[in-house]
Amino acid sequence: MANRVGQQFGSYRLLRFLGDGGFAEVYLREHIHLGTPAAIKVLHARLSSQDEQKFLDEARTIARLIHPHIVRFLDFGIEGQTPFLIMDYASHGTLLDRHPLGTPVQLNLVVAYVRQVADALHYAHNKKIIHRDIKPENLFINAHNTILLADFGIAAAAHSTKSQVLQDKIGTISYMAPEQIQGYPLPASDQYSLGIVTYTWLMGALPFHGALHEIVAKHLHASPPPMRQRVPPLVELAVFKALQKDPKQRFGNIKAFASALEQASTPTVVAPPPPPAGPDAGTSVPPTTRINYPPSPPVPTRRAGRWWRRHNDLQDATVAWSPDGQYIAVSSSGPGIKIWKTVIGDAIAAYNNPDRQFQQLAWSPDGQWLAATTNHNTIELLIPSTGKNEFTYGGHFDFVRKIAWA
Repeated sequence: MANRVGQQFGSYRLLRFLGDGGFAEVYLREHIHLGTPAAIKVLHARLSSQDEQKFLDEARTIARLIHPHIVRFLDFGIEGQTPFLIMDYASHGTLLDRHPLGTPVQLNLVVAYVRQVADALHYAHNKKIIHRDIKPENLFINAHNTILLADFGIAAAAHSTKSQVLQDKIGTISYMAPEQIQGYPLPASDQYSLGIVTYTWLMGALPFHGALHEIVAKHLHASPPPMRQRVPPLVELAVFKALQKDPKQRFGNIKAFASALEQASTPTVVAPPPPPAGPDAGTSVPPTTRINYPPSPPVPTRRAGRWWRRHNDLQDATVAWSPDGQYIAVSSSGPGIKIWKTVIGDAIAAYNNPDRQFQQLAWSPDGQWLAATTNHNTIELLIPSTGKNEFTYGGHFDFVRKIAWA
């Protein structure tokens, strides 16, 4: 690495070396006429005349990103054959400086960080720009304690130089999505990377370790170690959904991930209705987390033993009652699951997946979730009130014969 302190790039003089970002050196600089400070990234590349226009096009695109959680670009150019970019200087360091690896971060702080970063990424994704290098080193803190996302698209600009050295360093493999490793980055790739960052903050360690080829294999095929010894189960569900290997199985957009994480960190607790009169009528019932199902119509009078003929195929059916006895779920040899209000026999939700056959069913103890095994050796987690698939567990190598909740 050459020491460029004192050199001039355009109208800027380099004052002090700040760090090496893998594909760029970072310096504190000042404008030679105005004396204003800023940061300059000098890319580790020498551009051919063929690459110069592509780099300038990339830089113009990046410079149009104006958002309260994105580091502002001020200028860019090429000095000789060396590209450089000028941006605001964040004087309070990065989130890696504030929370080094090995130090778990409080859940409420993680939720606040993810909300800000996701807001910036959602804005960029709407502009058809993918970051490609989400990691704590690229999350800066300004004087107002606001999180600023840096290096937006610089990896793409560096990639345009066709330097083999740069291509090997683009992104950080520990945070990289499977499809990005394979050369097909998507907006959902940024969600996966932010999911890895979130996991690392909450657990105090990266999910995957080892040599380069081992980390790559784990991103492609392995599930991260469980989180429940440190975080609530619903927080783990939100993070693991963002870390699905298939981009289509992740949240619809990165703001949905941030919202799910925030909701999971603050569950709603309501008191159940009073117990019916009887021998235990005076017994108090502690508050519990309950799901709000659609309101039921008035209960008509029915004769005992009447059956609801509303399922298309009950051959080899599996029936599961909700813990409170108010709802019943049925799966059969067909591709669907139906959920009924037990007293009146009206279906409140249905879930269909033509590529799956559902077998065993299990309600969670609080009635918030319904787990279903499939003929594809997976377990699908449904929200009973809507029938929506919220998460799919994979990685089982044989038929799932039984399923039970702790």
